[in-house]
Amino acid sequence: MNILSRLADAIAWSSQATLPVGGKYAFTPAIEPPFRMWGADQPRRAELLNTVCERRSALLRQLGVVPAADVELSKGQILAFCLDDNIGCSSCQSETVRELFDDVNVPGWDTWFALYQPLGRGECLLCWIRQDDIADVENAMRVEPTECMFWLDKASLPRAEPPNGL
Repeated sequence: MNILSRLADAIAWSSQATLPVGGKYAFTPAIEPPFRMWGADQPRRAELLNTVCERRSALLRQLGVVPAADVELSKGQILAFCLDDNIGCSSCQSETVRELFDDVNVPGWDTWFALYQPLGRGECLLCWIRQDDIADVENAMRVEPTECMFWLDKASLPRAEPPNGL
């Protein structure tokens, strides 16, 4: 599955998302990875991402949701979260109304769709952020001390298949 297909799945999933009773938005238990992204080495990060994306895709099929063939970014933005720059200080978690970040500042796994390494940075986790959540993420960006997040446009997405066929 290529990056644009995974982005289309993330967009489709976010349009289905509702806040579960007693749960956290962006942290759907059914697609939870088997271990944490932060602190994992690069091969394990790819494994985590693959698990989340495969589970999300399967659930979309079960729901009868067909992601759009042409990725439309007007309903949100792509967040690049630089895993190696993050210090895990939990500053982001309290800045979002719907708790879009975990206790070490990593965005919720519902948003993940690719790994990417821009020039001059460590590996980044690419996440789909709904339009309704952009202001919350920008609040989190202001308080996060390492500047480990930035917005990425569609033209900047890698053109190749994700690493390891992800």
